[in-house]
Amino acid sequence: MSKTILLDEKMDQKFGRKLLSELRKLSGEDVYLDGAKVTDVYASSAQVLISAFETWRSSDAKISIK
Repeated sequence: MSKTILLDEKMDQKFGRKLLSELRKLSGEDVYLDGAKVTDVYASSAQVLISAFETWRSSDAKISIK
């Protein structure tokens, strides 16, 4: 079963640090990112997402976002 992370409406630098910490804890597990409420994505948070997808792609775990 995948773990769900709720993405903030405003994905700023502060949220990017929080997201990175959460993703590190879930490394190797299936992860679902719930972005239903997202309205703004700052560059730092976008970089965390890109890095996470690249990391999960190289593992047996799955990551998805909606």
